[in-house]
Amino acid sequence: MSNHYFYGIMKRIFTLAAIAAAVANIFSAQAETVTIEAGGLKSAVASDPAAVTALTVNGTMDASDFAFITSELTALKTLDLTAAAPEGDAIPECGLMVASLEDVKLPKELKTLGQGALGGTAIRTVELPATLTTIGHGAFAECKNLTALTIPAGVSDLGAAFAAGCTALESATVGAGVGILPDRAFEGCAALTSVSLPKTLTAIGADAFSGCKTLADVTMPESLTSIGDHAFYGAGLVGIDLTGCTQLTTIGEWAFAKCPYLEMASMPANLKTLGRGVFYNATSMALSAVPEGVETVGDFALTGVAAGDDKNALTLPEGLTSLGAYALADWNNIEVLTIPPTLESIGDKAMANWTSLKQIDASKAVTIPTLGAEVWKGVPQAEAYLDVPKTLFEGFSTADQWKEFQVRAASSELTELPQISGAEGLKVRFQRPLIIVESAGAPIAGVQVYDMAGRLFSFPLNNDGTTATVDTSAWNAPTVIVRVELADHSAAAIKLSLR
Repeated sequence: MSNHYFYGIMKRIFTLAAIAAAVANIFSAQAETVTIEAGGLKSAVASDPAAVTALTVNGTMDASDFAFITSELTALKTLDLTAAAPEGDAIPECGLMVASLEDVKLPKELKTLGQGALGGTAIRTVELPATLTTIGHGAFAECKNLTALTIPAGVSDLGAAFAAGCTALESATVGAGVGILPDRAFEGCAALTSVSLPKTLTAIGADAFSGCKTLADVTMPESLTSIGDHAFYGAGLVGIDLTGCTQLTTIGEWAFAKCPYLEMASMPANLKTLGRGVFYNATSMALSAVPEGVETVGDFALTGVAAGDDKNALTLPEGLTSLGAYALADWNNIEVLTIPPTLESIGDKAMANWTSLKQIDASKAVTIPTLGAEVWKGVPQAEAYLDVPKTLFEGFSTADQWKEFQVRAASSELTELPQISGAEGLKVRFQRPLIIVESAGAPIAGVQVYDMAGRLFSFPLNNDGTTATVDTSAWNAPTVIVRVELADHSAAAIKLSLR
């Protein structure tokens, strides 16, 4: 179905809403029960059609009968089709689109509810027969009084926007026969608080829950393989747990963007891509790390998210190859960033406004990642350290946007820590932010600092022979090993807490 055709149906639905008020209470109420054969409804209704408010139809029906209902029964509020047998066991396109209709009983053997069939009506509830297999595009769209909807297990074909714009809808259950929740399924259902999805569901379509402002929680079926663009855009989600969705490999663009109450999002281990803007401006969400296994973080994917661990540090996962434009922008609490050796490119302003950044650990890098424009815009680069392998020290030191950091060479290989040997009169202490080494004996010849994995770092060092100080203001490790060499060739290695 083309977009032009679909929007034509939606236009008819919106027009009905305007008609409803105009016809209300103009005519005295009339109720009729008729038994007909297909095509005979118009002649069977004895009253003025515009005055009929309740109608029960028994017998066969065809498209002309439904056309009569929608065009001439403009005051109809109650319709009972339980004993009716429509042609093909189907309600045709826009077949019951009567703005005043408040209560409807559908044929007991109904198989197909056509496109826009009940769209724009005033129904409050509807019971769908177990025989139903197909619900067309916009079948219940803009039913603004509908409060609950249950899709029977026999339904396998759901049309786009089938319940979009049902602003009073509070609960919905999707039956086990549905494998794909279509695009715009519940778009704009601002009162929706409860939705049950089947365990058989493999895909959630684009905009499926967009604008569902009160939807705080959804249990995601483990069978999911994809979540469409804008699927939960602007929804009221507080948390989302996808860890059980082991087949999920793609989350679409802006899928959870602008969810103002989203505090937690747990991703499956096999997820490879965070799409463009996926968590954009989810300002309540605290993300301790970019999910393991992710290889690509799209443009704007995590912009504005509160991120980092309890030490305001962030380690990007091994396997990550690219960060898109603005991907991690506005993470203004991060002090220490660790870059994996797999990272190849960083997009425009990807780390813009990291105003607290003090250190980047790129000591495992095997190549210098390419940078887009103004990657570090707003970052105090001149005050932050960049630790790189000795083999890439010159390259980082001369590369645009990298060279603005205080580049330091660090060993990228593990070093066997030296054994403690006698060093008389030696004292080592930590007085934030300095490691202070004092020797009452032989002059201090050198000081090295290792992390607990044995990696050697170079630090700003002041040494007058009797006292040496090492500035650790950019260091985030809780514990280090300090090795001190004295002029008499004695040495000591000391474990020191920086807390």
